[in-house]
Parts: sequence; C-alpha cells; structure tokens
Amino acid sequence: MPSKRKISTLQAFDIETADDSGIVPKAAHELASRQVGGSINLTYTPRDHKNYLRTKRQRELMYGEAGSMLKYFRDKKNENPAFEYDVQHDCEEQITNIFWADAKMIIDYAHFDDVITFDTTFGTNKEYKPFGVFVGFNHFREMVIFGATLL
Repeated sequence: MPSKRKISTLQAFDIETADDSGIVPKAAHELASRQVGGSINLTYTPRDHKNYLRTKRQRELMYGEAGSMLKYFRDKKNENPAFEYDVQHDCEEQITNIFWADAKMIIDYAHFDDVITFDTTFGTNKEYKPFGVFVGFNHFREMVIFGATLL
C-alpha cells in the first residue's frame, strides 16, 4: 500500500551510491530487491526509486539550471583565473547566451587560431537551445576546441 512505502536512510544511501556509480535506476532497484530476498520484501517501488532520484536532483539544483551553471562557472573561475565565461541577457534580464572557455582552450586558440569553425550540429538541450563549439586543428591535424556556447 502506498502509505506503507518508504525509503529508509540506508536505502537512500544505496540508491545515491548506485546513481553516482552510473547504475541505471532499474538495475539498482533490481539489485536492492535481490539483496532483501525479492521485490515483495522491498519497502519501495521502482517509481519511488525514480521519484527519490528526481527529488534529490531538484534539491541539488536549488538555484535552477541557469543559476547552478553560473555558480559552477564562478567556482571554476575561483579555482583557475584563466577560465573565462560570459553571459548575455535580454531586455528582461533572462539569460539568452552563455559562452565559456577553460585555460587549455585559450592556450590552444593562441597556438592554433589559423582555422576556426563554429558548429551547432551537436545537439540541443530540453529548451531546444543549440550547443555550439568553436573548433580548430592542431599541428597533428587533431581537432581542438577553443570554446563552447549555449545559444
């Protein structure tokens, strides 16, 4: 019964450990049910398992996705002053574009800036904003990335 279902502290730790290890929720739930002698003995369902992970991720993103990204960029800038990022806002102060480049990208650009391409065919996020990369070639004709952006 739904009122009897709950995830204990130990089970929550196991769920988080499995998730951090890259184990998909379905496999992690199956492992947990085997450990207790079957899913009938487990005090939560696969849906409870997924809901717990979603709630955990939402707590971790307490600033929202954009705020978490900006916090990550600020932390990176504090760790390494050569890390660069810039944010463009619209007239309503909503983020429209984000650009970033780490120290390696900047050094690569200084050495191999002869040919630069901008590619947005990689993919989009859930808001259908394209992810773009500034790409070039090094002296071994290997691809190097000079910067990245969300448009």
